[in-house]
Amino acid sequence: MADSQVTLNRPAEIAGLLDERPLRGARRVVARRLSEAHQNCVPVTLHRDIEVTALVLAGHSAGAIVDRLLRATVLSLQAHPELNGTFDGEVHRTYRSVHLGVAADTPRGLLVPVIREAQSMDIAQLSAVKRAQSQLAIAWKHAPEDLTGGTFTVTNLGPLGIDFFTPIVNPPQVGILGLGRIKHVCLSWISKDAPVNRSLLPASLTFDHRICDGANAARFLETLNREVSTMTT
Repeated sequence: MADSQVTLNRPAEIAGLLDERPLRGARRVVARRLSEAHQNCVPVTLHRDIEVTALVLAGHSAGAIVDRLLRATVLSLQAHPELNGTFDGEVHRTYRSVHLGVAADTPRGLLVPVIREAQSMDIAQLSAVKRAQSQLAIAWKHAPEDLTGGTFTVTNLGPLGIDFFTPIVNPPQVGILGLGRIKHVCLSWISKDAPVNRSLLPASLTFDHRICDGANAARFLETLNREVSTMTT
């Protein structure tokens, strides 16, 4: 037993320590924020495929389809305002404006620039602002206020080959939408239907269950699917 305890308590010496460093800078902030999220949220994640067949047939690239997902997310948040909000543990606040956080993978860690007043932007404007903010974040030239005040967040792991995942809510927000890679399949949702070719984008919605029930979260995803499936331009 003594030997087993030594092995468990001193893994670095047993395995041969490769590196050891305290967390600093952006990674330290990310670690603190994730700890806060874990402590201050009751997360549940729903997964479903979003129909993007019409967009693929129209010749849109994966990036252009994600831009349309952002616009559809804004419209869906306006239809389901309980998810466009914050919760401090006592008060749930919802907002008329959608300040949309879009996660950016940078050399120093994950950052979430905020697109303010996203509800007033069309697809082209959302795309341009998202691209400009991501470039500033990657170059570490963003302003501190660029990363604050979001009411909902979208994160996209599709370019890294991920389908579904469980994104972590960015407190005090109450929801975050994760996007995966687009897949082309031949299937039918109902067994009696003839199978057809479809293009689907996996979506993962994590929400604070204290604020939003699973049925309401499912309705948000259904609205998102409807908004996207009607987009052809």
